[in-house]
Amino acid sequence: MTLNTHELAWSAGFLDGEGSWIAAKGDKRYPGLYARILVNQVDRRVLDRLQAALGMGTIGGPYTARNNGISKQPFFVYRLCGFEKVQAATAMLWKFLSPIKQAQARKTLLAVKK
Repeated sequence: MTLNTHELAWSAGFLDGEGSWIAAKGDKRYPGLYARILVNQVDRRVLDRLQAALGMGTIGGPYTARNNGISKQPFFVYRLCGFEKVQAATAMLWKFLSPIKQAQARKTLLAVKK
């Protein structure tokens, strides 16, 4: 896998503004916490670019959101799940992330570290 620093810098900026590092609660099959990077967008092409830059993650959708019974624009969701994958993506993006997102990523990874 060849890393494109231009695309990684773009990805970090995009995730700084739109993404989240989350320690999510599992379910009966996967108890405990797991790490995840999550971002929603109306334009799937932006998420395709992110997925290509990182070389991993899945994109789901389109989903329809409702607010007070009023339908909103369909949207797509990029998900990157699992400690190892989130840690790898974080390492690729680290030098480009803002201190706020670095702290969010650090907190997430420490919360789920085995």
